[in-house]
Amino acid sequence: MIQRIQSIYLLVASVLQGLLFFVPLATSQQTSPGILEDARFDIYDDSILLIVVSLCFALSVLSIFLFRNRVLQARMSVFCALLSCGLLFWIGYSAYQLPGSLKMTGLVIPFLTVFPLMLARYSILKDERLVKSADRLR
Repeated sequence: MIQRIQSIYLLVASVLQGLLFFVPLATSQQTSPGILEDARFDIYDDSILLIVVSLCFALSVLSIFLFRNRVLQARMSVFCALLSCGLLFWIGYSAYQLPGSLKMTGLVIPFLTVFPLMLARYSILKDERLVKSADRLR
């Protein structure tokens, strides 16, 4: 059932992941040749970031529609949360390697994505326990 609370959590997580396509991860006051030519560091500047964000976004949207297979849905939400944590560290590492002082504006988005994904996992497993207990009563 798509109208379950875990679908709302997964939708919030996918919207947050989708924001990374539009929000710069870091901004700088000065420009430098290479990545900071436009004084912005975003996911389009690093191919690994683009691939991981696209994968997280696709898996979050796909897991909304896997409501019939709750175990796979829970695993995908945990995998997306782990990818978001890895993304957080990769963004920090990539920004640390850049010259100059950066204002990290978009770093909070992958951090915030982990919470709805974990809430979705909790709700999915709660539904699974409810279904199993109802099957026992039959």
